[in-house]
Amino acid sequence: MYESYEQLSSDLKIQSADFWMKKGEDYALELFHKVAENVPAYKDFLSKNSINHKKIITIEDFKNIVPIIDKENYIYQYSLSDLCWNGDVTQSSLISQSSGTTGHPHFWPRFTKYDNELKLVHEVFFKDLYNTNNKKTLFIVCFYLGAHIAGVVTANAIRDILGGGMPGSLVTTGINKKDIFNTIKKLSPLFDQTILIGYPPFLRDIVLEGEENEISWEKINLKFMFSAESFPENWRDHLYQKSGIEDFLQSGFNVYGCSEIGFMAHESEMTIKLRKFLENNSESRNLFGLSNGYVPAIYQYHTWNKYFESINNHLVCTSDNGLPLVRYNTKDVGAVYSTSVIKEKFLNKIELKHSWNLPIITVFGRSDYTATIYGVNVYPEHIKAIIAKDDLICFVGDKFFLKTVFEDGEQSLEIHLELLPNINKQSCLDNNLCEIFLKYLLHVNMEYHKLYDVVGEKVKPKIFFYENGSENFYNLKAKNKYIIKE
Repeated sequence: MYESYEQLSSDLKIQSADFWMKKGEDYALELFHKVAENVPAYKDFLSKNSINHKKIITIEDFKNIVPIIDKENYIYQYSLSDLCWNGDVTQSSLISQSSGTTGHPHFWPRFTKYDNELKLVHEVFFKDLYNTNNKKTLFIVCFYLGAHIAGVVTANAIRDILGGGMPGSLVTTGINKKDIFNTIKKLSPLFDQTILIGYPPFLRDIVLEGEENEISWEKINLKFMFSAESFPENWRDHLYQKSGIEDFLQSGFNVYGCSEIGFMAHESEMTIKLRKFLENNSESRNLFGLSNGYVPAIYQYHTWNKYFESINNHLVCTSDNGLPLVRYNTKDVGAVYSTSVIKEKFLNKIELKHSWNLPIITVFGRSDYTATIYGVNVYPEHIKAIIAKDDLICFVGDKFFLKTVFEDGEQSLEIHLELLPNINKQSCLDNNLCEIFLKYLLHVNMEYHKLYDVVGEKVKPKIFFYENGSENFYNLKAKNKYIIKE
């Protein structure tokens, strides 16, 4: 555990990839033994699996012997108290709730002793990536501020950093657009930069609606902190163009997190460069183990408080964010790479010299969060990649949902899309958006392409367009529900 920003920031600049990988392994082993001795649920879980934690000595023992846990075999089998350190949930300072994306909302306790750890991650994130130590920064938290984790935890971490002397101010508008626009108009001119923090599609709404709310983005040094989901690089490019942003590499970074574990990883200048290169150079994707047209989200993670593995293409994480989790299956499809491997493969293709050596994870999407057609998975990430294309992004917004429908014994895939303001359904038909959409779906999903070659029109998606503001997409929390199950 690092005690100060200065120590962590210094190590990030000088330490090798091997150093960070070893730090993660040491962290995982140490946490495992502590949890085995001090968490009643995990102690019982290991006993039922005939595991004696004292016999787990090396990281290879850990990876070969320690069972993988998930919500079904661990979280839902024990009381909330038994899942906590010493079986006591009442010492937590904050209890958040998951969004229930997969149908089972759950409570996740946070403890005061982890506040400094969370502060450090955010501090190095903001100071080293956004230069907030040298610029008076207005932080506007645009997350839903209810019982869910992102808004409150992010605001608390920023408050703690500002309390340590970083120049700036914090406003927690939540998702109230009127408050967001009013804050930008009245306060942003007083600061060197403004960072909008929130859910990517919602932040795009703010930018697109800025002009009608009398905001000139080119007069504001606007930056973004994205979280809750990924997006394609041409989506980022389009957003920056609309925002008057010229620096496409240092004006916004996406955070990878979840309710169970919190802040897990984040983008860096290196990961953005790498992703842009892969999206624009399909012939190089095999260097990264990518065999189809979709480039995953790419992040770096801090091994001093996280340890990732890729087991059967699923990201498995060991971390303690209040409720300690050892080899927890996130159900996200992805892989883990050392930066030494990445630099070896891409050093001559993109500039990677001045980068952190923290390891890299790729995230393709949730394995239990898909629509299917004839057994082929279609991920929301595929749709995001499609609607960010130049010939669709000017018509279609970021809100959509997928449905697998059974009717008269036949299975079909439905894609429901909300249009941008002032775009009507007829303009979509006039511009052949359905055919354009199919063309891109065949490109980004190779499994679907093979299916279409065999089955043909029977598996062609049914696309429905809705005018902007449709009640089909209304969500108080501003977070899209991409999969509708019937």
